Amino acid sequence: MKRVEPRIKKNGMELETVKVGMVELGLAANSHFQGHVTHPHAEVVAICDMDIENADNFYQHNNGNT
Repeated sequence: MKRVEPRIKKNGMELETVKVGMVELGLAANSHFQGHVTHPHAEVVAICDMDIENADNFYQHNNGNT
């Protein structure tokens, strides 16, 4: 079966990229992040966590790709 890329629309206009902000960088954050950065229509633009050290470590671990 051929995979069909979904068309993302807003107000009837097709969007090229969905901007993603990640909140709470817990256990699943790394796999979610990899899914977002490898998706052709997604861009991670922000991350946050209540623990600033956790957010900094996540950012550094992912080479600042946010």
